[in-house]
Amino acid sequence: MPRQTLDKLTAAIENNEVFVSGTRGPNQLPVKHQLMVLLQLLGKEGETNESQQQTFKTSYGANSKYHDRVVTALIDLRREYIRWPTKDEPKEISERIKSEFHFPNCIGFMDGTLLPLALEPSSDDAADYHRRKFPYSLMVLVINDDKRRIRAYLAGYPGSTHDNRLWWNMKQNKYSDKFFVPPSMYYAILHLNQAIYSFLHIKQMLDIIGLPRK
Repeated sequence: MPRQTLDKLTAAIENNEVFVSGTRGPNQLPVKHQLMVLLQLLGKEGETNESQQQTFKTSYGANSKYHDRVVTALIDLRREYIRWPTKDEPKEISERIKSEFHFPNCIGFMDGTLLPLALEPSSDDAADYHRRKFPYSLMVLVINDDKRRIRAYLAGYPGSTHDNRLWWNMKQNKYSDKFFVPPSMYYAILHLNQAIYSFLHIKQMLDIIGLPRK
């Protein structure tokens, strides 16, 4: 991670209350140090709390606290950066998508992606996390708008899970009346594979009949 990105991420989480030291006990390490411990755990394949004790000369308990604090602070940022379109946003997004890709009444695209796991899950259903692309992985379904901003996601399912299963369990599908309300009730979410195929087909047809693409 570039130092500039590390500094920005530190600034975004450093005021979270989890980093406030109590009246008793030693003061916490600087937030940036705690963040770097978590990033090293996530970024190095096969890294564990035990191996981090050797790297950072820290205790198991201290590392666990660093991990938990930083994860808590990052999760608290979620609503600031990942939120569903509100008010006039659906109309604005729909108009941009129609102008650029010729899809009417569309406010986003969704697709599943795999997050590879370094180790085999220690659970009875470990085989369900196996898929041809990676030995073990988690499945995530993401919805983003035309500017590549993530608007919603559902994560934590085994890697063998199909996109459809995640979609059926997403709040946007289960409680669609809360997310697609007038005047946006007719807006749709397209699966990325279908969107790409349809877009290429539309471009081909416009080329054949000699019409402009926009």
